[in-house]
Amino acid sequence: MFMQTNPTQDTVTSYPLLIPAHDADGRLDRYLAVLMSAMANENADLFEQPEAVELTFESLEQNVLQEYQQKDLRGAYERVIDAEVTLGKALSAAEVAAREELETARAELQTIEAKLAHIHADAQGIDAEFAPRYADLQRQEQSVTSKAAELAHKGETLSPESRAQFERDIELALNIQLGKIRNARAQLDAEHAARCKPYKGQIEALQPAREDCARRLDQIKTGAAEWAGRARDLRAGSAPECLALRDALRELLVCRDRFPHVVAQVEQQLGKDAQMDAISKRHAHAIKRLRLEMDTPANLAAAREAIARKDLTRQRNS
Repeated sequence: MFMQTNPTQDTVTSYPLLIPAHDADGRLDRYLAVLMSAMANENADLFEQPEAVELTFESLEQNVLQEYQQKDLRGAYERVIDAEVTLGKALSAAEVAAREELETARAELQTIEAKLAHIHADAQGIDAEFAPRYADLQRQEQSVTSKAAELAHKGETLSPESRAQFERDIELALNIQLGKIRNARAQLDAEHAARCKPYKGQIEALQPAREDCARRLDQIKTGAAEWAGRARDLRAGSAPECLALRDALRELLVCRDRFPHVVAQVEQQLGKDAQMDAISKRHAHAIKRLRLEMDTPANLAAAREAIARKDLTRQRNS
């Protein structure tokens, strides 16, 4: 904590906005304990005791300030790792849900298509049952037509007048026979339609559901469905978790530039996966873009202001 002494007062006052008391940890607690004791006892000799920590501007700069700088930088590293973990969990959950979504849609479509295939098979069975009767009517039609042609050929020896009359008689007889066959076919068609009607109704009822399932399956495959779209956004880097990771990376870059003298100490406290080399390999493209953005002074200033606002928000929420 930064301190200010007033010659007209015996007590010590603080600047809580510069270094908030709730951020102190480790050795900082010892400094705070000394300050609180000094304020409570108003005993100037306390600072001369061998076991007490001598608080000077030099010690503040060399010890306390670097402690806070290391803590801020370490927090920036940790927020990157936390954002990576959050993104990884979100992507894993979205991929599992999208896979289940795809499997469910496929299963529904397969079920409907299996029902339709069964109905079509039953309908084809009816067609096979009626096929001999249709074939018999076809043979009858061919028979009477052939008989009429045969009689017409035999009448060619008649006189023209008799031949014309005979052909009219043949045509009349042929029409009568063909009419009977047509009537029989109409009755057979009606019977066939009555037998097939239930199956056609079932097919018509299932067809919209089949089309809906097929459309949903296409949407899932193209990433237009809910979970498929969520997984696509996470992989593409447009989901909120991706933006949070990008913000954390930007904050880390700014903090490293701000406190280069404590980078080595902080990275020694981190595992290899949490160090900048590993982070840079995992997010090379994003870091390159962030660096290009931050090379512009206006963008760098904006990034620093945004980080300062986040620090203040975290301060208020803690």
